[in-house]
Amino acid sequence: VVIAGKTQPAAARLSEEFATRRAKKTYLAIAGGTLPESDEGEIRAALVKVEEAGRPRMLVAKPGRAGAMESSTAWKVLARANGYALIEANPATGRMHQIRVHLAHVGMPILGDRLYGTGTDSASRLMLHAARLELRHPEGKPVTFRAPVPEDFTGLAATLGLADGLAPWLIAAD
Repeated sequence: VVIAGKTQPAAARLSEEFATRRAKKTYLAIAGGTLPESDEGEIRAALVKVEEAGRPRMLVAKPGRAGAMESSTAWKVLARANGYALIEANPATGRMHQIRVHLAHVGMPILGDRLYGTGTDSASRLMLHAARLELRHPEGKPVTFRAPVPEDFTGLAATLGLADGLAPWLIAAD
């Protein structure tokens, strides 16, 4: 899901929705690794941006680190099988690579993640999908936007035994 304002005032109102954290973002991810016993939780870990080989990257910051930014991601396991999980992630903050860093930090990196996971050894691309966005339209009414789950994502989920968790998400775009 990607949204843009058609006018400068509309774009400013949309930006305010994100800046004030009223926008609710929902992502789907296929992750592997050390899965938690719990089916839901919240990851609170400050992040700091660093440059490595000329590329920006985020790291979990040590307490008191200069430039560290608070970040929080709620997560829920929708399905699990054979060391893999279909995760619903809801970031409260909007830091660069936040979901990717948070899930890798707790031991369940997103498949196909070249920066924070095993890269193409686990999937042909990053298995992270922006599925839903809820916010106030610039005219004031609440709106929800949904994006259909890509075929390669649903195919990998099925191969890994996670397809049942995708059932509520298999819709046409709004």
